[in-house]
Amino acid sequence: MNKKYWEALISFFVYALTAIMPAVQAETVTVESKGKDFNTALQNAKVAASRKIMFQVADSDFIIANMNDIRKKVISQADDFIENITVIEKIDEERNIRITASVDVNNSALIKRLSSIEGFVSRQSPAEPASEKINIHNQNAHSAAENNNLPNANIQLLKNQCDQKLAHACFSLGESLEKGTNGLQKDFSKAVKFYELACEENDANGCYRISEIYYMISLMAAKIESELEDAEDNDVKNAMISISKEMQKYIPNADLIIKGCDIGIGLSCAAAGNLSNSSRNVKKYKQGIKFSEKGCSLESGVACSDLGAIYNLGKAVKPDLEKSEKFLKLGVVYSEKNCEKGSGTECGNAGLSYILGAGAETNYIQAIKYLEKGCELGNDSSCFFLGYIKSTEFVYNNKEMPRGLANDSESRQIYQNLCVSDGFLSGYTCMLLGMAKVEENQYEQAVPFFEKSCLKGVGYSCDNLGGYLLTDVSQKMEYLKKGCALDYSSSCDKIINIYITNMIDQAFRNNGNKNDISVMPLIDIFEKACVSDNSYGCVAAYDNYNNITSNNNYNFNKAQYFIKHACELKNGMGCLGLIDGYSNGSHGFEKNQDLANQSIQLTINYLKSSCEESTSNSENECVVLSVILIQNGYSAQAVKYLDNICYLGNRFKGDACYTLGKYYRSGNNGIDKDIVQAKKYYEKACQENFSSSCEEVKELTK
Repeated sequence: MNKKYWEALISFFVYALTAIMPAVQAETVTVESKGKDFNTALQNAKVAASRKIMFQVADSDFIIANMNDIRKKVISQADDFIENITVIEKIDEERNIRITASVDVNNSALIKRLSSIEGFVSRQSPAEPASEKINIHNQNAHSAAENNNLPNANIQLLKNQCDQKLAHACFSLGESLEKGTNGLQKDFSKAVKFYELACEENDANGCYRISEIYYMISLMAAKIESELEDAEDNDVKNAMISISKEMQKYIPNADLIIKGCDIGIGLSCAAAGNLSNSSRNVKKYKQGIKFSEKGCSLESGVACSDLGAIYNLGKAVKPDLEKSEKFLKLGVVYSEKNCEKGSGTECGNAGLSYILGAGAETNYIQAIKYLEKGCELGNDSSCFFLGYIKSTEFVYNNKEMPRGLANDSESRQIYQNLCVSDGFLSGYTCMLLGMAKVEENQYEQAVPFFEKSCLKGVGYSCDNLGGYLLTDVSQKMEYLKKGCALDYSSSCDKIINIYITNMIDQAFRNNGNKNDISVMPLIDIFEKACVSDNSYGCVAAYDNYNNITSNNNYNFNKAQYFIKHACELKNGMGCLGLIDGYSNGSHGFEKNQDLANQSIQLTINYLKSSCEESTSNSENECVVLSVILIQNGYSAQAVKYLDNICYLGNRFKGDACYTLGKYYRSGNNGIDKDIVQAKKYYEKACQENFSSSCEEVKELTK
């Protein structure tokens, strides 16, 4: 993190993420179901989830007595109650598809439908009078339920009350889920949904917490955007993009942030201004300034600091350094004041102001004081920046920072606490800790951090586990699948490359082994990659649909489409697939010798080009090219490609070295006999555990 980042942060939260996650009023259940095909299994999962919720809200005697009506009015119309469905696992069995799915069921809609059946009485408790609304303005939303330590039995009561739109119950559930109290496991994303439900009912605590969460996310978004601008390493860029996607799922509903401002919460006005100020639309930006002005008038230090940044930058307003300085100073004053009242977000703003020297002189001791306070109050971004400025990296980049304030062990402990917290920064900080261990060559210690990060939805971490940190093939593949499912393209590419390598192994070594990857569960990956013009994805999809012996789902029409597209994308293996079809009229092709000859030339040209470019697939391309040249009597031309594989290859390294040793020893196929060269290549093949090569070395040494 360099000086450019800190300069960028003077605009504080202008770089906010724009994707907004809609509120979901539903209860999530996990179910298993089967069906003759995937769509039937999916529909059965919806029915199973509706049944599960129905038995929670209705008496079993009522259900038994009215089963016919329930089948017609409820079960047959399960789609009406489903808000969202996520498939966790899909297994192709011999005669059907079995899935495990997470389903969001709208309780209220289900109860309403059951109410149309005579005799229905909800199990839910009668509504209680709503608690008096708390006008907290800049108070800490956490304080409202600070002493709320409910017995586990009351959680269901709270859920029922929240369903009946009692805001305090929704907020208490949100806190319990965020902190992992009252018998509930920590689940930050679910906590956000309950805070949203509370805010919808004009609960000031819920609206305030939503605004706090938004500000934490927008602040980290600024950091990520800065690192993307500065990063030269593609791995770092990919990591930042991956974590940015992971954070987006926590962004609260924008309408509810504005609602918080409407009921007089200063931080909500600041957040509403931030949302508008991130737009390129000047009208929206001017509207955002009005929100920020209202927030500052309500004594939100964050809102005042935003105004100071706006007048400093001069976007949609005339630059005014005097106004900028005025609002930045107010920002520090109000943030310090609100920090003492218990707002972690305002503590964080005060701390960053002292780091940046924005509205106050740079003072790292004061910065640490306020960041520590914010961290104690549960503000994750305060913890994150506290951990950073206590690191020796920060001291190295900021010479005016007193060296005595640095403490790497304390810094790392802060990050570890964030990693295990299950908050929205959990995936990010676990990833950073994993990356640090890799830099220190402590690969085994990096694994648990990346595992936690992958579980939190960071594709980069899944990719590292599947790419090189784990050795077990099945484990590697599972993590690559997770990375690919998270739209981390590198993981999808690795899966395809493994498949292509195994395909070549089977075809050219003639060892009869099947691919290590089961075929059909991956076809969606191959097809999706091909549509995105990944030519190797096209080759893998072709191999799936073209292979009669190992695939009961062969489809020659699809196979033709994918292999033709692979060749169009200048993939030599793709054009190779066309040769046999056009030469023999096999697998649905019409015999056409002209097209076969044309495909032969394209195959050689494209294979040569790819082999000589030293890409991630060069070894595969060189192997195929070498075999084609040898089979057609051009062994001398194949030597340079075999040499390339022998020295730079991976899976086929030993094969290439052994073949070269054999050619130089015998001195045929257009290659001059050379015992010294033969011994050199046999020795390299021996190092790759080719036992026959080791014997050849002994013979030549004699």
